[in-house]
Amino acid sequence: MFRVRQPILQKKYLNLEYLLTFSHSFCKNLGFLRINLKICGTLEIKFRDLVLLANLSNKSYFVFYWRVKTTVTRILISACSLFLLTLVGDAFGGAKVAQNNQVQMSDTEKKADSKGNEMTTAIPTDLTHIEFQTIDGDTTSLDQFAGKVKLIVNVASKCGYTKQYAGLEALYRKFADRGFVVIGFPANNFGNQEPGSNEEILEFCTSTYDVTFPMMAKISVKGADIHPLYAYLTAHSEPAEEIGWNFNKFLLDGEDRIIARWPSAVEPTSDEIAGLVEKILKQEAQEN
Repeated sequence: MFRVRQPILQKKYLNLEYLLTFSHSFCKNLGFLRINLKICGTLEIKFRDLVLLANLSNKSYFVFYWRVKTTVTRILISACSLFLLTLVGDAFGGAKVAQNNQVQMSDTEKKADSKGNEMTTAIPTDLTHIEFQTIDGDTTSLDQFAGKVKLIVNVASKCGYTKQYAGLEALYRKFADRGFVVIGFPANNFGNQEPGSNEEILEFCTSTYDVTFPMMAKISVKGADIHPLYAYLTAHSEPAEEIGWNFNKFLLDGEDRIIARWPSAVEPTSDEIAGLVEKILKQEAQEN
């Protein structure tokens, strides 16, 4: 029977052991990114079986080496595909373009709930005095932030963009003393990515990202139960369409005029956002 020198066999074994360890760790990371746990469990079982197969004996190991390596490679390719699909899901949210689903009228818009029943959501004419709750339960409105440049963001704790909390906080701290504020509105409209209570959300964002900017109570930012604030923002911004995913951003000047709107992928600290915030702050400082 064909025999292999021990040093070569040990080297190949170490290479495969490293590949298996890396693959197992990689798939667990994918599980953290909300890949279906059943799929991850199946991959983990396959890895365990492959390790047992590789350890049967030195002779068996060399016979099965290339078959095992090919199997692991295929599993890795499948895992990478799932990873890319997750990123695409976070980037586009699987949302349909609102322009194909909405019929807008002068001061009202009709929406349909999940059962197809038509409902009417009034679009307010005055943005400044729309009431909402702080995350601590107090009633407030944008009037509390009168004269400040505002970045309004729908946030979520379990989204691929959740790390933007850090950028939002950095932007807030950079310009807060010049009349700028970030206002976070938790929403559970996309993929059940904000399932917690207001207390749990506050604990998460403060303990994980040291958030100090104002956080509001959880609301709905689209659909039949859309909050009046977001009914106004989505109807009067450019493009005038539904929120597509978590961490959409609206920039308002000191008089609550909508200056710009950005999708999830635009980072809070990017030149596109931070640069425009600084420009608006300079303009308002000169006017005052």
